[in-house]
Amino acid sequence: MATRPRYPWTVDALDTSTTPATVLRSAAIEIGFSRQDVKGAIFYWSTTSAGVRRGKIPRRTPENHIVGKPPTTYSDGDKVKCVACRVVSRDGKYMAAPVSADSGNSLWILGVTTSGGSGSPSAPSAPNPEATGNS
Repeated sequence: MATRPRYPWTVDALDTSTTPATVLRSAAIEIGFSRQDVKGAIFYWSTTSAGVRRGKIPRRTPENHIVGKPPTTYSDGDKVKCVACRVVSRDGKYMAAPVSADSGNSLWILGVTTSGGSGSPSAPSAPNPEATGNS
C-alpha cells in the first residue's frame, strides 16, 4: 500500500497588542490528503450568514443550509433569524439546532437534503418563551 503524501502546516497570526506588532507562528503539524474522491460535507457556522452553511467536499463555494441572512423562509412563512449550535446525526440525515425564528426560539430537527438548502423542519418543538435568543 502506497503512503499518502503529507505536508507541513503552520498558522501565522499578527499580534497587534504589542509595539511593534509581532508575528506569531504555531508549531508545524503534518496533514495528509486522500487520493480518493471524498464524499460528504462539512457543516459550519458562518457569521456573515448568521447560520449554518454546508461545504461539500468537491465544491469550491459553500451553500447556505439554514441561515438568518438572507433568512431561510419556509412555506408557512416562518423566517429564520439565527442558528448557531448544531449537531448532525451519524447517518447524515438529520440536523438538530436551536433556532431563533419569527415563530420563537426552539429546538428544530431538520432533514438534511442532498441539494442546496435545508429540509423543512421536522416537528420543531414549541417555542420556548424563556429562551434568551441566540446561542
